[in-house]
Amino acid sequence: MKLCIPVASAEGLDAPLHPDFGAARHLLIVEGESLHAVDREHPELISEAIVSGIDGILCSEIHPRLLYELQHSGVQVYGCEAESAREALAQFRAGELEAAPPFDPRGEAGAHACGGHEHGDHECCGGKGHDDPDHECCGGKGHGQGGGGCGGHGHGGCGCAH
Repeated sequence: MKLCIPVASAEGLDAPLHPDFGAARHLLIVEGESLHAVDREHPELISEAIVSGIDGILCSEIHPRLLYELQHSGVQVYGCEAESAREALAQFRAGELEAAPPFDPRGEAGAHACGGHEHGDHECCGGKGHDDPDHECCGGKGHGQGGGGCGGHGHGGCGCAH
């Protein structure tokens, strides 16, 4: 399985996870024992062969519209609150990470993207938000206390629709 992990620096597997997939400058592409670092600031240096065929993304935050697009392209997004890329990969390989359920940006019948909770038109949050730190896909970072955020808006979740 080919995985993508957003990281805060180009330190390989020892790099800390970047909290927001869409805003991460550096990505690690892992396939088997192969590891490739990608710097999004220099797209001309990114090989199509390295980034094509990604099956999964391990991240703690992702914009719901991006989640929707990835899922419809066949890419699973796994919620991960690990400290480093190495820890995230170990959690994935141990089967400890939960894939985000299918997301529909139009929401449920008559509901906003926040699942119909009374949060207004927060299309960026995608999820209903909750404050349960044991919830794997977003670590409890929804509309509850403790923040979270999607794309830096400061009021989001993981887009997991919980």
